[in-house]
Amino acid sequence: MLKHRLLGSKHQPELWREWLRKLGIAERPTAQFIDFDSFHLLYEAAVNGLGIAMGLEVIVEPYLDDGRLSHLCDVRCARENILCRLSRA
Repeated sequence: MLKHRLLGSKHQPELWREWLRKLGIAERPTAQFIDFDSFHLLYEAAVNGLGIAMGLEVIVEPYLDDGRLSHLCDVRCARENILCRLSRA
């Protein structure tokens, strides 16, 4: 997974690191993180193959429902009552 770009939000840049720690995956210095100002830009980047996106369920749901994104796995990261889902183009 760390071979792929990890796409996230500038508003919550620590979510990927928290998720990786939760799974016991050591972050490598070569891991490439890209953060976006907008969740919609984040998901469009994943749709266009720029990497794997961490998503807020309520916002990413339309992308999952219409098949533009799909679940990579079912592990979720809850932080400050925000439910996140890992998604991939």
